[in-house]
Amino acid sequence: MKRIIGIGWDVGGWLGKKHGIATAEYSGDKIKWVLKPSATGLPESGFVPRDFYPDFDNHDDTVIVTAGIDAALAYPAAFRRLVSGQDAKIEKPGAEIDNLFAYRDTERHIYQMFQKKPLSATFDKLGNNTSLAIMTARRWCREYNFCLQPANKAGEHHTSHHLIEVYPSLIKSKGFAPIYSQLIKHIPPEVEVNSDAFDAALCALLAVAYGLSGESTLLPALVFPPDDWNNENGEGWIYYPQQGNTAKANEITVC
Repeated sequence: MKRIIGIGWDVGGWLGKKHGIATAEYSGDKIKWVLKPSATGLPESGFVPRDFYPDFDNHDDTVIVTAGIDAALAYPAAFRRLVSGQDAKIEKPGAEIDNLFAYRDTERHIYQMFQKKPLSATFDKLGNNTSLAIMTARRWCREYNFCLQPANKAGEHHTSHHLIEVYPSLIKSKGFAPIYSQLIKHIPPEVEVNSDAFDAALCALLAVAYGLSGESTLLPALVFPPDDWNNENGEGWIYYPQQGNTAKANEITVC
């Protein structure tokens, strides 16, 4: 029986108490909540997987554990060149979304597809949350054998632990109404709509959907980056639900 653990983290600031956390488990084509959606502050030592999934240290390799994180997990490549002293000259952009210092290709993709512009990790207040999310993701990869998806180097090591970037606000937009309805029926009714806990629940469900890879109609399949996507620039990809169907998504990258 396939078991998938979906960790959801709606990232808050370093000192705030608005971190939404939740963990859902898929088994027997049902969803149950291992950690009910709630809001909390950042622990003194930072978040570790067992804060979301108490049995993390004891599960076997057949269990897929995916963390869906609502925060940028990388800075724009041009911005990284700028702050590291490399040549990062760009021309004046025609529109804000085209500013290579402010937005990544994945955010431009979201904007082009859905006319919704994510916050910039470098130009908006999201920078606080982004620094914490990136630091935590790197720690989980280093200490807990997680792999940040999409992987830059497939085959580097094998793991059933994955980190993905998700964007719950997109699912709340008008064009995703059927998918939104499909997801919220799994969220405990006592969780306040549009709260940090609620967004964390959406993150957790998207993480489960990633692990399912379109194999169940219980949750929507996610859109993976196209085959020609430039993973080498390290900017990452925002995973979001397919619209209109639950066709099988690309296979999970094992790295």
